[in-house]
Amino acid sequence: MHFGVMMGLSLAILAGQPETARDPEILQRAGPWNLHYDEDACYLIRSFGEGRDQVTIRMAKYGFGDTFDLLLVGSRFRDGSVFSDVRLAFGTNGTPFEKGGIYGTAGDSRMVMLNSVRMDGYSGDADDEEAPPITAEQEAAMDHIVMSGRHWGAIQLQTGPLDKPMAALRQCVSHLVEKWGYDPEVITGLSRQARKAPGSRDWLLYTDYPDSARMRGQNGSILVRLDVDATGKVTGCKLLENAGLPQFGEITCRRIEERAVIEPALDANGNPVPDFIIQRVNWQMGRS
Repeated sequence: MHFGVMMGLSLAILAGQPETARDPEILQRAGPWNLHYDEDACYLIRSFGEGRDQVTIRMAKYGFGDTFDLLLVGSRFRDGSVFSDVRLAFGTNGTPFEKGGIYGTAGDSRMVMLNSVRMDGYSGDADDEEAPPITAEQEAAMDHIVMSGRHWGAIQLQTGPLDKPMAALRQCVSHLVEKWGYDPEVITGLSRQARKAPGSRDWLLYTDYPDSARMRGQNGSILVRLDVDATGKVTGCKLLENAGLPQFGEITCRRIEERAVIEPALDANGNPVPDFIIQRVNWQMGRS
């Protein structure tokens, strides 16, 4: 199982420098953690604060690993552009880091989505660089999250220690993966994950951008799960998220199934085994 951002199909993204506040607004827990799961994802949800100041966060996981998508919902989350950075820090000793946020609406409220978040902010430079695992001890030491945006001040969410909530989220993922037909022990013990074959051509090209969307400057963000057999063949493309036009999801799956050349996963003994890849594709037109 592998996570990755495949391509942006973008010329430019407007992103401002988020504000920093010396004294963040502290929001206490407004209820317990709630664990939800459907056929393709596990969600950990909790609200903080009250009334118009309330903030709800949702951590979403689609497979194993230490990354998750973080959705923030609340009236304060507004920005002058669709794309703008959010500054985060998990726990007192957490190193602050920035993630690109995608702003929008959620019903009558506002939201910002942050993709592929790691609580330690780690971001390797090399594609094949293995990220250090986040331990339960590290998670236990992370008892709050500080965040700020370009047009909204810093807030501190009093989450409490995150080790038990994250353990419950991982257990949910394990059941989910088994439901998809994979052995969780095999997947977590792979000596090599399924991956794009080195030197193979790109799976998506700029020319794949729908003409109608390009003319209107329409953007989108797609998340898919690719099922890969022991020979490296893509046997299925499951659309997990589509923040954009329906064509983006259709083209993404069709082109990947046509063009993808993948090295199969290897189990602990070096034998090829089935695996899956979680892939995000950002369809973004540049802005001047």
